[in-house]
Amino acid sequence: FIYYIFLISLGVIVRFFSSLILFLLVCANVMSYDFGYGYEVNDKITAGGYISTKYKNTSEKEELELDDIAFLIYGDLNDRFSFLFELESAGTYIHYLNNGHTEKNIDFQVERAYLQYSHNEYVSLRVGKFLAQVGLWNLIPIVVFRETSQKPRITTEIFPRFTTGVNLSIKANNLKWDLFVQHNDDIDKDYNNFYVKEHYGVKGSYKIDQNTFGGNIGWFRDDFLGMDSYYYGIHAK
Repeated sequence: FIYYIFLISLGVIVRFFSSLILFLLVCANVMSYDFGYGYEVNDKITAGGYISTKYKNTSEKEELELDDIAFLIYGDLNDRFSFLFELESAGTYIHYLNNGHTEKNIDFQVERAYLQYSHNEYVSLRVGKFLAQVGLWNLIPIVVFRETSQKPRITTEIFPRFTTGVNLSIKANNLKWDLFVQHNDDIDKDYNNFYVKEHYGVKGSYKIDQNTFGGNIGWFRDDFLGMDSYYYGIHAK
């Protein structure tokens, strides 16, 4: 009976994605849409989005989840200024196949919103809410671009995933430095893994051929728990 329900659910998913793909193909013929890159509003601005689904079967429950729905708009204002704005609803719809219960939570929140100034290929400054420049995994925010369907716990329990503040990037040959500072409220504090008003950190990365090595050091204050935390890390790819 459970497998029968799963086959019905799978059929619904197939029909949904078939309809979605058909819709996108029609859009591609009538609009400046490039699959995987978004819709070109004009030469400077691109809009797009994505959805992700997940099926989970454990000894305690079996569920089918419409996990993320996201909308993005990004582009270049001129030769030096660019921007990105992303809204996302996480855990949007969950259907528990073992008991028939459902959960709905359509709540779009600001995941990222920043303005970036690129002085040249070596120096850039980012202001707003952005992914904290920590390690490598945290810089892959979109589920469909990850190599696995899950996030390591280290990216959700050690440091804030997002920073609302300023990030200065400096490149010199194969070495890149990132200095980020937050001393203010989060743009959308409900869309972060820690409640932070203060977050400071430095990241260094060295790239040679196809190899990348680096490390991080940072400090933040959890405003909800009133606790100060330091974190250190190394990364390699």
